[in-house]
Amino acid sequence: SKSTARSVEMTAALTPPAWAARRFAPSPPLRTDGLIPFDQAIAYARGCCEMMCSPETIDLLARAAADGATLDALTARWHAELLEQCGLESAFAMSAFRSDTDPSRFDF
Repeated sequence: SKSTARSVEMTAALTPPAWAARRFAPSPPLRTDGLIPFDQAIAYARGCCEMMCSPETIDLLARAAADGATLDALTARWHAELLEQCGLESAFAMSAFRSDTDPSRFDF
């Protein structure tokens, strides 16, 4: 019927594209201070490599680009989500991973 078709169209219009959905669930509790343990830092680094080279990421980036999305902001969001999946609060970890950060902030 026309109303069912219209309802499907409206639902599709309100549903965000797959590339806009959260990809990585956080693993609470999130570390917000102190030293970043080696295993968490390595898990994040490995996760980044796997994520950015995965067919899923390549597909999502292609679809996002076709939709006119800002890819650097999108990948930065995925990196923040991945930090949280590794048990690190994203703002804390991003600050700790900056190139000018004192290496003593890491428990290596």
